[in-house]
Amino acid sequence: MTTKTNHREAIIGLGRVVVLGASGGLGDAFARTALAKGHGVRVLARDPERLSTDIRMGCEVVVGDANNTKVLEDVTRDASVVLHAINLPYPDWDPAMRELSVKIANATFQNGATLLFPGNVYGLKLGSSLAEEGSEATPALSKKGALRRAIEEDLQTRAKAQSGQVIVLRAGDFFGGIGDKSWNAALTEDALKGKAIRYGSAKLDTPHAWAYLPDFVAALLELAQKRASLSQFEVFHFEGHTLTGRQWADAVREALGDPERPVKPLAWHWFGLLRPFVPMIRELWEMRYLFDEELTLSGDKLRAVLPALHHTPLPEAMAHALELQGLERSWAEAAQ
Repeated sequence: MTTKTNHREAIIGLGRVVVLGASGGLGDAFARTALAKGHGVRVLARDPERLSTDIRMGCEVVVGDANNTKVLEDVTRDASVVLHAINLPYPDWDPAMRELSVKIANATFQNGATLLFPGNVYGLKLGSSLAEEGSEATPALSKKGALRRAIEEDLQTRAKAQSGQVIVLRAGDFFGGIGDKSWNAALTEDALKGKAIRYGSAKLDTPHAWAYLPDFVAALLELAQKRASLSQFEVFHFEGHTLTGRQWADAVREALGDPERPVKPLAWHWFGLLRPFVPMIRELWEMRYLFDEELTLSGDKLRAVLPALHHTPLPEAMAHALELQGLERSWAEAAQ
């Protein structure tokens, strides 16, 4: 696959879009955006009832398990792009996440499609203005970081071996999705109940990268449309909203209409006491550094390819995120 010099002229149609992980916030948002733009979307789901109504009604739904190689080959047949938005629970990442990602890559490339992979910052050394190149050689700061880096390396190897293409778009923490299980949802749950706003660290002046999900998936979709101008393995960073803890709390206060709402750090000491006994808490404990260390992404490379990249103003983005989260909480309470 060759690289063209003028990205603005290399816009091509998407054809069939396949979404793996459509019951999650990212997969749901991507499928919705693709549908809204008139693309044909096929989703794979073990349990269609977990899909949002819009996805069930608007997409071709295939029932099956992504761990089944035959199912993967069938669902990706005639696809032009495949989104790998499956994210297993932290305790299941090693080795299941890596093995599943290789299976998805093999099926995608066998059918001649481009693989879209939403990356994260786990495999990078944190610091000011992380660029796409140059940070990958530094030691990962966590077990999951080393695993995420290994997954990206696996995808690159498979793309080279099978003449495939992978587009990785990395971002900080997501907010603003349906079925939101992100840090934003965890940190604002108490605030939606009238309690204090929670934050991931007591270091409220440390910058942290956040990605408004509708903007992120729109960028990923635009990259897919320009895939003919991209090389076999491309990595981009989505800059999003870089906020200190105080700025993040102020945005939540504004969205809640309560400028005096207090902010408190997560009680990590309780996590420390419980981690020997609860696997999920043990995995979360490992990632606490993400809020203690500066996390700022450089989006220069992405802007060079997508100069008209949309960036929703923070007040609008946060208000939408909390509205969705509040609706979901109301539905959950009504179902009990």
